[in-house]
Order: sequence, then structure tokens, then C-alpha cells
Amino acid sequence: MKVITTYLYLAHRSASNLTMADMQDILLSDFFSQTYDQILSCLTQMCDGNCTTGGHNNFVQSESDYTYDKEYARAEQEDAQAKVETRRDVYILSYGIGNFISCLIARYQLAFLLALRDRLGAECTACEVFDPVFTSHERSVLKTFNCVLSSQNEEGKRLCSVRTIAFLPHCGKALYNNLLWRNAASPNCDSLFNLLLIGNSFQHMVERTPSRQLQKTANFVQQLQPYIREIQVDNNFTHKDIFNDLAIHWFHPSQQGVLVSCLERNCEEPVYDNCDVEFIRSKD
Repeated sequence: MKVITTYLYLAHRSASNLTMADMQDILLSDFFSQTYDQILSCLTQMCDGNCTTGGHNNFVQSESDYTYDKEYARAEQEDAQAKVETRRDVYILSYGIGNFISCLIARYQLAFLLALRDRLGAECTACEVFDPVFTSHERSVLKTFNCVLSSQNEEGKRLCSVRTIAFLPHCGKALYNNLLWRNAASPNCDSLFNLLLIGNSFQHMVERTPSRQLQKTANFVQQLQPYIREIQVDNNFTHKDIFNDLAIHWFHPSQQGVLVSCLERNCEEPVYDNCDVEFIRSKD
């Protein structure tokens, strides 16, 4: 029994140390600095209702056309940081990280999540992480990092009653779809405007997936994509397969009237065939 206990202790410490080292790599990277600035800018626009980067309904900036002047970015960050100080209840929610002890990609994604939480500081009220594949060991490590662990598989159907950064890296279409549906179904779509979602680019998803398939697996992504503000994350991290095809998505308050009108005709809970589901279903 003592040998087993010692092994578990060493394994736990090793996993924690690995994640700390990965977080250091993230924090020191240009990727994190630039992405964090983009997140702050989006949060600011969500709060003040003034979009300073364009007026198109389908708002997407790609890696090629997203110019990032360093002096302007620094001034923008300072202004955004000042506005963050006046905000409350920035909640972080993450689905689908995966087995980070055995997978380098998952470990760096977790490191990004923890680095984001720590950089936001006191304005982040909590960091909740859920994946049904987590082992008991991984859950123990996450508790060490002061993460909130959900015991219920919501299948992504979380109502964002406060401003929420949802981090869903490389998840299945239906998981994004469920998150959008749950918040679109709130009165006047109010909860959609609390949601800042970091995940696979919805623009690419719509462009690369046949419309008939989207109707089956991501009908709310398809329906709402024209009204989503999207900034594609520059994939300039050392390892190119960790944050590829990610984008920051949010809804600008000026779109509320259009969204309410669009969704009042069809806001029923999505139903999927088993063969179309790319997430682990709840056992309830």
C-alpha cells in the first residue's frame, strides 16, 4: 500500500510540474500575449457596446489581414485593462480539454486556460473545467490548480448568466451547437451577449461542411454564424497542432433585435442521431 501511495504522489507531482512548465512556455510566448490582448479587446466591446473594428454582420479577421501594430496594441491593452478593472463576474468555462497527463496537446491547452485565468486575476471569479474522459488522477491535479470541477455532463448546455469565457478547443460541432442553443433560448437572447467563445472557427466550419450536414449537427452554428463577430487566432505558437483553427467569437449588443427576430421562428433544443454526435452523451 505504501508503494502505491508513493507512486500516486510522485505521479501527481510530476503532472503538476509538467503543467506548470507548459504554462511558463505559454506565458512567455508571443502567441499568448497577442491572444490575450485580443480577448481583452473583445471583452471590452461586449461591455461598452461600441465595436471599434468594423460594422459588418459577418465580422471575421483572418491571420493575413489582422494587423497588429505593437504601440497601438500596447495602448489598446492598457485601455482594455482599465475597463476590465471596472467589470465583475468574468467566469471561465472549459469543455473538451482531454487527457492532459498523457497528451501534450491537451496539456498545453490546459496551460493556456490556467495562464488566462491567472492573467485576468481577481476579475476571474472561477475557472470551471469539465471533460467526461478525465481520470481521477487528472481531477486531483485540476483541484491542485484551484479549478472548479463539474460532476454533471451538461453536454455543453450551459446558460451563461454572467460574462463567460468559454474555451472549447477542437471540440465536436454538436458541443458548440448546444452551447449556442442554450444561450439563444434565454429571454431576448440575453445570455448570448455574455458569451465569449474560443474554439474552432465557425466561419471555417460553415465554409467546409455541407449545409445538409450542418443542419444535422450544428444548425445553431449555421443559423447564427452571420451575426457572430469572429477574430481568428494567429497560430504562431511553437507547436502548430495545438491552437490551429481557433477563433474568438462573440455577439455584439447591436445585433440583439436581429437575433431575437431570427430565433423566434426556430429555437427548439437540438436533437442528434447517435452517429452524428461528436461528444460523450450524458448518462442521465
